[in-house]
Amino acid sequence: MKKTILTLAFAVACLFNSSLNAQSLESRAAANICECSHIIENNVSPAFREIIRYKLIAETQQDFDNAMLTYVTNNPDQAAKDMLWMQSMSDDNGQFLRCISKMEMQYDNTELDTPEMYNSIMVELYEIECDFAAALFLFGAEVQEAEVTEGE
Repeated sequence: MKKTILTLAFAVACLFNSSLNAQSLESRAAANICECSHIIENNVSPAFREIIRYKLIAETQQDFDNAMLTYVTNNPDQAAKDMLWMQSMSDDNGQFLRCISKMEMQYDNTELDTPEMYNSIMVELYEIECDFAAALFLFGAEVQEAEVTEGE
């Protein structure tokens, strides 16, 4: 009986391990990005979260800018607090950047920083319904694109 239980436990462990290995690099990275994004998401107001998520569905940049301006105008005190949390994303000693740095080290020497992988990670973020992280990821891509364009 003990032998049967041990064999069954070993089989379950092997199945679990093979499913982890089968999970794509993009899906693991998306899950990590999602986890890191919760640091910011859990500390901003629900209304601000919705504005950030709106970035994904806004038809134009102007639509998003108008939504953000309306939020800031109607909620100046809360908007100031929310913006401080967003600014903390770039703080070297902040939780978010430490989480992202840890993740980057984990995926060092992989091909995660290619445009193809960016698109795959975005798809994975949608698949796991982590739209706040997807919106942050989109913001990051826009900032990076602006920096590249500016450097030309």
